[in-house]
Amino acid sequence: MGVIHRLYRAEVRFFCVRNGVRLEPGMSVELQSPNVRNPIRTPEGRQAIEDAFMRRYGISIRQADALNPVWIKCEEI
Repeated sequence: MGVIHRLYRAEVRFFCVRNGVRLEPGMSVELQSPNVRNPIRTPEGRQAIEDAFMRRYGISIRQADALNPVWIKCEEI
């Protein structure tokens, strides 16, 4: 039996412009995670969220210093 992946949506909560990166509420990405825990709470999950935002919007959430639960809402879908 293989690893069961869970599907999550990571969404920006607030508007901000930091370090040249503009984030707007509602910007969101979907990602898979094999972890039972919320991806925003694990290093691998945060990297997956960073990669997904880079692929979809071409922006670095990490550069905006917004890769944390205050700025990003992450929920299982």
